[in-house]
Amino acid sequence: MKSVFSENEYVRYASNGICKIKEIVSQTFPGSKTPIEYYVLAPVSSETSVIYVPVNNEKLTAKMSRLISKAELEDLIRSSTENEIQWIDDRKQRGEVFHQILNRCRAQELLKLIRCIYLKKCELIRAGKKLSSSDEAVLRQAESYVQKDFSFVLKIPKEQVGAYIREILSITAESNE
Repeated sequence: MKSVFSENEYVRYASNGICKIKEIVSQTFPGSKTPIEYYVLAPVSSETSVIYVPVNNEKLTAKMSRLISKAELEDLIRSSTENEIQWIDDRKQRGEVFHQILNRCRAQELLKLIRCIYLKKCELIRAGKKLSSSDEAVLRQAESYVQKDFSFVLKIPKEQVGAYIREILSITAESNE
């Protein structure tokens, strides 16, 4: 199978985050008789980690995605308010859907997920209630993925990503109240 990605390219690899493809190698691991071609990924968040992804393993390579440009990112942010994710009242079903979105790690879905949970959180606060701890954890994880990816693409600190998104969407603190 031909390599879809190139050496020195940055990709997102599922929940491992942004990785640099250090090289594409043919290697035989213990227990295997024939060499297999692998992407050798180095997560940018961990200088000592290495991930081997078989080039011909569609299930694993499907977890790899190219990083988008700044212009694509801004379009993605603007379109995040379209076709919103609807809140699912059934906790178990909601948890399954939310975790599927987290596992796919697609920026547009993550933005829509964050928006869905954030809107529900605001609604609950107005009613004097709180978001469940499991929904709060999903929100934090989705925000973390988005912050890491966007800060890398935009070359800004993670802490500035939220303000950047609000600026693109023309959202001020007053419009959230």
